[in-house]
Amino acid sequence: MIQVMNFDLSTLGQAGEWLAGASLAKAFASKILGKTADEVAGMIADPVAEYRKRLSERRAARFIRITSSAAQKAEGAGDVQQLPDYIAAALIESATLQDDETLQEKWAGLIASAALPETRELIHPAFVEILKTLSPQEAKFLDACYDEIMQRHASNGALGPYHRLFFLYGQLGLTRVQPAINYGPFRPQPKEAHADQSEFSIVIDRLRAARLIDFETTIDLPEYIKETLGSAARTPQGTLSVPRNVRTVSTYSLTAFGIEFVRVCRGPKTAAYPASDSVSPTTQA
Repeated sequence: MIQVMNFDLSTLGQAGEWLAGASLAKAFASKILGKTADEVAGMIADPVAEYRKRLSERRAARFIRITSSAAQKAEGAGDVQQLPDYIAAALIESATLQDDETLQEKWAGLIASAALPETRELIHPAFVEILKTLSPQEAKFLDACYDEIMQRHASNGALGPYHRLFFLYGQLGLTRVQPAINYGPFRPQPKEAHADQSEFSIVIDRLRAARLIDFETTIDLPEYIKETLGSAARTPQGTLSVPRNVRTVSTYSLTAFGIEFVRVCRGPKTAAYPASDSVSPTTQA
């Protein structure tokens, strides 16, 4: 039973637990701070109220910045219409809490794409939830991956092996040490590189979990054996089971889902083009 001043608060559920906790905290703070209960309440309320005021001001400024950018991205792309509720709510509740400018631009692109009927249908409902949890590093890396496949006209999203992706990640300035394509036996990795590799592996794991990136494992065999095995030497999802002495190679790619995500988050001027289009996405954003 949860009691405060002989009142049973257990019937209020979680609210009762919060009230009881607040009451206990207030009494405890008054003892350790040498203040009356009302003075302690004022000390707590003032900074909280001030924080909420400043947060409200920051969110208002971000709202203006994001919607202004969205308006620029949508300009000339068609007639802007009312946003679907699930995206409008995300703009108010989630986008305005984002203080990173890279992710603010992603929200602006998504909102601009959602405001136009021509590109709204390209937005999967999961895109909003993915963008809520995306880190700035992951967003920059996804953009670089998309640019890479567009420059190479890789309509299937192929990016290459893991070390190539890590090198691309380092080129973005996201590592402590610029990684080399191949350190080789006579070029040991710097100590800092281990931390970089650990962080990058988490980025890859998170992007795979969101179905934005995936990989395919192949057996690294002589060509004549590959011709004999054919499709048996290739398997999706990296689930191939091979003897330990046989070398395998994992080739990473942006999924169709990932390509679509990057496109709509860049705005309707990019989303309106098919992923295999030869037009450089950087000129369309």
